[in-house]
Amino acid sequence: MEINNINKEEYYQSQPWRQIKEICIQMNGFICQRCGSPGRQIGGFKILQVHHKTYERFGCEDLEDLECVCMQCHQRIHKRRVTNEFE
Repeated sequence: MEINNINKEEYYQSQPWRQIKEICIQMNGFICQRCGSPGRQIGGFKILQVHHKTYERFGCEDLEDLECVCMQCHQRIHKRRVTNEFE
């Protein structure tokens, strides 16, 4: 799948994505912005992910385009079945 002429799967494996993802998580204090759960990085119990609030600048995102969320909240955002993060 492509967004803005960028292969989504390849981009999510790239160094630029890993860097902005890590910055987003750090800037939000390793806390899910939806439920407030601490992330695994600080001894919490949630795996943190980064959600695109918009794909308008996909590939050259601004930090305000992104949201730090736990796996369960990310599943809710995309209306997927919420699973235990260890399944």
